[in-house]
Amino acid sequence: ISFRNIFLLDNGKRAYLEIYKDNIFIISGNGLLNFINVKDLELDNPLIFFAKIDNNLNQFIGIVTTDTENDGHNNSTDVLGIKGMKIINEHIYISYVKEVSKECYTTAVLRAELNLKNLNFREFFSPDQCIQRYQETGRFYPYLTGGAMHSYKENKILLSIGEYGYLKNSQNLETLFGKIIALNEDGTHNVISYGHRNPQGIVYNEIDDVIVNSEHGPS
Repeated sequence: ISFRNIFLLDNGKRAYLEIYKDNIFIISGNGLLNFINVKDLELDNPLIFFAKIDNNLNQFIGIVTTDTENDGHNNSTDVLGIKGMKIINEHIYISYVKEVSKECYTTAVLRAELNLKNLNFREFFSPDQCIQRYQETGRFYPYLTGGAMHSYKENKILLSIGEYGYLKNSQNLETLFGKIIALNEDGTHNVISYGHRNPQGIVYNEIDDVIVNSEHGPS
């Protein structure tokens, strides 16, 4: 079975899945959000319809642009936009690449109360720190943004933030880049782990109090 939508053609090769209370959610890089109840999945049916959820993500994401300066995985394109989705306690969280100022980017988080008809997202976490596209050392590489999220102890939320191609940030405790942080309910944060390149998968094992992170890199 494959999922196809003509509106995904200009979003790069990315989408994010989430399962919550018998519903499967899928979101594209520019905020096209759909869902289906697992009971409506019929494997022998060639046409399976996902319902669209209206939202205001275009106020934050805008038009997802193709960045031809980064040849990524040999496809000559790299897409800025949504980097993760997680539903926790009747709220949906979206991580994305935000342009804080001209040519300066960060990984931020939006939140909305879960509603299958319409979602009104608001800014939940937006650090003042940002990565300048052009620096003397390294190369701006917006594949390395992190954006993975998971529920954490004390009602916190784990968020991974990549180093955007500038390795020195991973060991610099003065920045949030190359870190895994814990977000509080009010959007404040504390650093849990540092020294990361592109942490794009994260799970919290509550029983053993252990965070498991998948680190993406060439080796």
